[in-house]
Amino acid sequence: VPSGFVKLQIEGPTGYKNFSEVVELDSGTLDLTGANAVVLEKDIRASAQKLLTSGRVEQAVARLREIPKDHSDYLLARHELGEIYLTMLGQPEKAVQAFEEVTANAEVKGFNDKRFVGSHINKGIALFLQAESLSKSGDEVGAKKSYAQSIKVLDEVTPQLRFVPRDQYAQAVHNVAFHKALIRHRLWKQTKDLGLLNETVKAWDQYLSGSAVSLPVDEESVHYVENAKVYLRQAQTQLANATPATEGGEQR
Repeated sequence: VPSGFVKLQIEGPTGYKNFSEVVELDSGTLDLTGANAVVLEKDIRASAQKLLTSGRVEQAVARLREIPKDHSDYLLARHELGEIYLTMLGQPEKAVQAFEEVTANAEVKGFNDKRFVGSHINKGIALFLQAESLSKSGDEVGAKKSYAQSIKVLDEVTPQLRFVPRDQYAQAVHNVAFHKALIRHRLWKQTKDLGLLNETVKAWDQYLSGSAVSLPVDEESVHYVENAKVYLRQAQTQLANATPATEGGEQR
């Protein structure tokens, strides 16, 4: 081969992933034998997708969980697992665990790998739903902790939303802004903290005057916007009732 950069491609047989890599070479012979041999990976995600398409969700989950940490599809598989738990199986606790396995990766945690911005968003939503479940079961302490974790995740991912694919951007922004406000609303309901109530009113107002009017509104976003209007009225009413009226600078 000549010296320079060469793109090496190997087409995998059925059940295996294709291999593609750019290598820098000195002129001469490229040795791909022995320790230098290319080992093709099994395409486990493809088989899991076939199971999912045919409605065999539990089998698809089991297949995705087979993918080991050293496989190139590990992070993608964990993200897909989280989505299945979150949107299809209604198991937010398991969704949180799956997304945490993605966001624990150093490149993903630092937002260097932009492919997984959605994992941070979904982790925040899963934590919120986990908190809702804990609250319904009477575990207010656990719910408060999950709400706090959720809002932390969503606050951290907000500056990264510009890296979400264009066809998903509007929905992602609506989703994050709505839930950031709703979590504050829930925490205020739980704590009756006046400072949180002020934050809640501001968050709902920012959502309704921001992304709700500046970005396209699809069917799901319409639901968010209408609910946000109701929540804002509730919070404003509570704030008015909680704040003493004043006359001439004196409370009355």
